[in-house]
Amino acid sequence: MNDKIENILFPTDFSETANNALLIAINIAKRDQAALHLLHIIVPKCNDISFDRRPEVWQALEQQNKKGLKKLSVALEKQYNITVYAHTSISDIHAAECIEQFAERLNVDLIVMGTHGLSGTRDFFMGSNTYTVMRNVACPVLAIPVYYKKFFFRNILLPIRRTEEIEDKFKIVTRFLKSPSTRIEFLGVAPFTDFTSFDCLTNKINGLAFNLKNQGIDFVHRNEICEDIADFVLDYADACDAELLVINPVMDDDWGFFSLGPYTQKILNHTKKPVMCVKPETNHVMSKHVITTHIK
Repeated sequence: MNDKIENILFPTDFSETANNALLIAINIAKRDQAALHLLHIIVPKCNDISFDRRPEVWQALEQQNKKGLKKLSVALEKQYNITVYAHTSISDIHAAECIEQFAERLNVDLIVMGTHGLSGTRDFFMGSNTYTVMRNVACPVLAIPVYYKKFFFRNILLPIRRTEEIEDKFKIVTRFLKSPSTRIEFLGVAPFTDFTSFDCLTNKINGLAFNLKNQGIDFVHRNEICEDIADFVLDYADACDAELLVINPVMDDDWGFFSLGPYTQKILNHTKKPVMCVKPETNHVMSKHVITTHIK
């Protein structure tokens, strides 16, 4: 993972959901002088017999989308004074897999995606593309609900079960999400059957205190024992008015690289807050089944 954010990938379908998240991606790119990569993907449905698969039809679709994305990238560069690249893809694989491939090829430091949700309820189900991308990519993924209108995150909640989560989350928050008056809340959580790690968590967080204060970041820390960790985190995020949840697959007892377990899945599926998923670095093998065009 780079110490500085240099490349942001923003998949878009030109919908209201995507446009809302785009403003946050633009703000991060402008603040960090990072390149913003727009990506639009067309994935014909296998069972859609009405889709004409002749090469000339694919080429026409490609040209149509190139034109729209090019127009958007030029407008963003002019309005926000940032570097914007446009990428189009007509793919015979799932859109999420195509996004993963672009993330690998472009060596992106952050993916920003829009998600659908129902404001004020627990009936929030993260879109399948966003969820799959979070599960499979190595870089952080920031998911923004359609109704979220803020551009910066000042009240950030970091639920933590194990000490190895703290450093990963701390680096991400301070590297990507620092803004004036940032406040971080470290929430140590454990089920009734496993609360022995709280002392280690407290010692680790106390060790970060000096760096946090030097960066002007206000922080608090508390530990809680609970019956259902995911439900507790969701309720706590609402109670403390968190603007962002930073999660990590290490929250689950049995986890492996690129897998999201039950606690993590429940938080992703039911929160109405923006969510950033942070995972340990590892090698990621990229498949090659995509027809792509790059525009500048």
